Amino acid sequence: MIGENAHFITVGTFHSICFREMLSNFKDSSYLAEIGVDMETASIMDDKDSDRLFKEAIDELPEQYKAIVDENDWGVKTF
Repeated sequence: MIGENAHFITVGTFHSICFREMLSNFKDSSYLAEIGVDMETASIMDDKDSDRLFKEAIDELPEQYKAIVDENDWGVKTF
């Protein structure tokens, strides 16, 4: 349908396209390492991914800190 120009099309979510652009602009720079971005493991997370990661972090907290999370209603309801 598009023919020879198909290789010029960029498809992705807003965040993944911006992330890819950021990586291409900074891949040879030490800036990302300075702010703690590990280029080998960096990824884009959706709501489900971030909720899962947040829940895992909360599960590792001592019990007295879990109450603070409950009191502040920080969005994860699955503990």
